[in-house]
Amino acid sequence: DGPHGGTVKKAGEYHIEMKNPGGGLYAFLLDQNKKPLSNKGIACKAKLFFPDNTSSDADFLSYGADGFFIELIPRYYVSCMIIFNVAGKTVSAEFENETLFVETK
Repeated sequence: DGPHGGTVKKAGEYHIEMKNPGGGLYAFLLDQNKKPLSNKGIACKAKLFFPDNTSSDADFLSYGADGFFIELIPRYYVSCMIIFNVAGKTVSAEFENETLFVETK
């Protein structure tokens, strides 16, 4: 678990932390020691992947001093690629949707 209580994945020389409390997504860029980095001068976006093999892009807004937030996202996405642009370098990691409920027919 990350410093904000989310899931952490390694992304090059960084780590990316994602939280999905339902209804929105939070993302945080962490250093090699999993310490949060300031969100100043950093861009963050998400690519959401859906069960029908389509995808959708969304831009995060800055949140606090070290976070990024997307308010409204469809709940039925399968996975999400979080992409940071740090000083011209792209850093990304893919996260499964932990709140996805499988419907049985």
